[in-house]
Amino acid sequence: KQKNTINDNHHHTRLTRSVHFIPANQPKLLKKALFLNCDVIVLDLEDAVSLNEKQSAREAVKNWLDSIQKEICEGTGLNVKEICVRINGVETDFWKDDLNYCCHQMVSGFMIPKVKNKNDLILIDNHLSQLEQKLSNKIPLSNLKRKFYLFPIATEHPEACFNLQEIANANRVVALTWGSEDLSAELGATATKNNLK
Repeated sequence: KQKNTINDNHHHTRLTRSVHFIPANQPKLLKKALFLNCDVIVLDLEDAVSLNEKQSAREAVKNWLDSIQKEICEGTGLNVKEICVRINGVETDFWKDDLNYCCHQMVSGFMIPKVKNKNDLILIDNHLSQLEQKLSNKIPLSNLKRKFYLFPIATEHPEACFNLQEIANANRVVALTWGSEDLSAELGATATKNNLK
């Protein structure tokens, strides 16, 4: 559900009606991303990327973002959509490097998987603040004064179901989305194809 108010001075005001996920390790798909008919492009560094491809996927995203920025600077008239990156969860060893590579002028925010409580988002908020400072020092443009937003995937972990309010009210959070498959796995549930009558 989209929030009616935006945290801090972030410029995110559009409705997120349609979201299209693109595996970050697929350069051919990245090239087609800006031509998709959707509101937000999510570059997926998590489930869509195997463990041994995490680094190459980060590099592919960084190179693609640099190429978009270059085209804009050259005045090609490129129409850039809102770009979000789904990073790996804070329970992994990957999330900091995901942010380090993808804290980019062309990115609006980050989708956060497997959030348990607000403390997970505080970790990300603190690290992003450091990266934003470095980025603003390197590229002192007015549009870098805003903060990257966070888009948590709620209910992927059982604990999160009891902490939805604090997750929704955490700094930088502009919206929540739901995750059922990971929750089912955590609970040990099994799928059934039986039709209810």
